[in-house]
Amino acid sequence: MQYGSIYDLAHCYDVLASIPTFNLVYYSHIPTALLGFLVGFFVFYNLRNLLGGLLFFSASMFSLWAVFDLLTWHAANSVLVMFSWSLLGIFYVLFFASIFYFYVVYVTGKDISFWLKLCVIFVSLPVIFLLPTTLNLSGFDGVWCESIEGSFYTNYYYFVGFLFVFFAVVVFLRSIFTASWKKRLSRGEFYSVSFGVLLLMLCFSWANVIASFTLNWQITQIGLFGMPLFVVFLAYAIVRFHAFSLRIFAAQILVIGMVVLVGSQLFFVEKVINTILILWTLVVVVGLGYLLVRSVIQDLRRKEELQKLTEKLAKANQQLRKLDQAKSDFVSIASHQLRTPLTAIKGFVSMISEGSYGKVEEPVKEALGKVFLANERLITLVEELLSISRIESGRIEYNFALGRVETLAKEIVDTFLVTARQKNLDLNLILPDVSTPKIKMDQAKLHEVFLNIVDNALKYTREGSVTVSVEHDEKRDVVRFIVADTGIGVTPESLSSIFQKFSRGKDVGRLHADGTGLGLFIGKSFVEAHHGQIIVESDGADKGSRFIVELPVHSRVLEGSTESHVL
Repeated sequence: MQYGSIYDLAHCYDVLASIPTFNLVYYSHIPTALLGFLVGFFVFYNLRNLLGGLLFFSASMFSLWAVFDLLTWHAANSVLVMFSWSLLGIFYVLFFASIFYFYVVYVTGKDISFWLKLCVIFVSLPVIFLLPTTLNLSGFDGVWCESIEGSFYTNYYYFVGFLFVFFAVVVFLRSIFTASWKKRLSRGEFYSVSFGVLLLMLCFSWANVIASFTLNWQITQIGLFGMPLFVVFLAYAIVRFHAFSLRIFAAQILVIGMVVLVGSQLFFVEKVINTILILWTLVVVVGLGYLLVRSVIQDLRRKEELQKLTEKLAKANQQLRKLDQAKSDFVSIASHQLRTPLTAIKGFVSMISEGSYGKVEEPVKEALGKVFLANERLITLVEELLSISRIESGRIEYNFALGRVETLAKEIVDTFLVTARQKNLDLNLILPDVSTPKIKMDQAKLHEVFLNIVDNALKYTREGSVTVSVEHDEKRDVVRFIVADTGIGVTPESLSSIFQKFSRGKDVGRLHADGTGLGLFIGKSFVEAHHGQIIVESDGADKGSRFIVELPVHSRVLEGSTESHVL
């Protein structure tokens, strides 16, 4: 019977409704069609490239096939059924061609060759050319309310679908053996997307073929669920492995899934009140979903901006390190060049003052004394700069040997006795009754540290006393060198920065203008090289201060042993 003699068949409603799974057709077709189309659209919207375009096109072909196949189920109009049925073949082939094209581009990371495009077009063209002929549909069966398919046309486009499935599997296996994807994709991302694509192609092709040969069209409903499986694998690859460099997809797919699931319930309700409630729920889900996606987008933009700022900061820090290294190199070179002439000046000034070049008048000798002191300050500054340069470059040397802190304390107090008397200050030395244990130390470095601490105490104490003491804490097994003064003290603001380079406490410049703020920084580095620590305590301005150097005891080292250590 030709379809032209039939138009509306009332009994077709009864025939279709008698199929056990008739009501499930809506659920198998509409949600999967919407899900596929929306996922393809969102991926394309975020990517805007060939890969996104191919996925969107293949998802659209799948959705169109599902929509027109749904019409063949529910339309009782023979013309509409014939029209819808006639287009299934072209949507079928275009879906498989585009999803195959998508998979090849995804795996290889580049567009397919001209000859492969030509082959895809060549095998697809017959489906387009033969679409309006009787080789596609030859008539309409008014009894079963379905179109009569041409076996050649149907078998051909099924064959084309299987051909694309076969070559997709070949591409997958070849990619595994060559491992060419490893340069671009992670293992999890590659397998997730691959399994999703292959499952979708296999489910869709086999379900249609089996349904066509068995005439059990209900099987096509099963094949459509390959799309949700594909979306699950795709979403996992995007969320877990950041496939396609998409980060917002998780929120989008969540909203899409909720909208599709809630909306699909409209096809099953029978009461008006239920329809209104579902529509209201759908509106709420869409609104909240929009707010969720917008919030995620804003959050990702902030994170991306923060990432860019972090990268800029890292580059700036790297540049600063280079500049700091260049500064250190300059200081080291300049200090070495300065030390030689300063030493020569010191020697010649001393010789002139002693009369090696003839008798020197008293006024000249006084002037030479000032030159000598100024030169000494320059030499001290150069030595400090050299020490800092060596510390920062890791080239400073330590010569460790056993010694006692009391010995250094006595030497330093003897050195400053005259200075203390000149300032009318009491310089006291308190030593333990029992000698402290010998410790492993670089005596020259520790002498410099202790000397600088006592010198600072005398400089910044206007009246009162400076007390140097040594003690052994048996419980912690450390030896302490302590310098307590009644000087200007240290403010709470200065305590946190006192050991930093070029840091000087408040008001110290007024009492001693030629300080550099380097001595304590160098001293802290020397003490830490001995695995010790230097601590400062003060009750505040004009309340004195206590500098404590703690050094661990290494009593197991044999007396007289030495060790050279380069940092």
